[in-house]
Amino acid sequence: MELMLPKTLTSIHINIVRLAVEEILHPLRRLKDLAKMFNRSSNSNLKTLRENARLSQVEVSNLTGVSTTRISLSENNLLMLTPIEEEAIRSAILDASNEGHVAVLRQANPRFERAMDVIERDPDCKKAFDTLRESLGYSEMEAAVFVLGHNYPKDTFGSR
Repeated sequence: MELMLPKTLTSIHINIVRLAVEEILHPLRRLKDLAKMFNRSSNSNLKTLRENARLSQVEVSNLTGVSTTRISLSENNLLMLTPIEEEAIRSAILDASNEGHVAVLRQANPRFERAMDVIERDPDCKKAFDTLRESLGYSEMEAAVFVLGHNYPKDTFGSR
């Protein structure tokens, strides 16, 4: 047995249901929009980080095991990386960036290069250097000066 309602009552009910559904979905849509914004900013941060480290997507893929396709899709906001993938990419970029920074510093500053040679030959110095860098956030130069103190190599021109 089918219940027959007048058209006006049916349209009122439809509007009420539509409003009720909209009230339920509105917060969910806002959450979805917020999640998209967070994902977009996170992905663009990774892309910016990667580009600033002068790494290609292929290099990041080789360092992390995350496919270049997933990296590219993520950077273009077409895919959301898992938290594990995102952390692996972030860590790999930062590690590569730090290694590159030390290499540039060594080439540009002969005193720093000699200091690092001394630190790398002494296991205790190396351990202290790594602790200062990794746990306390010292720069390479700060850690080298701290570890070697008065034994930090003197200026090659004898001006000190």
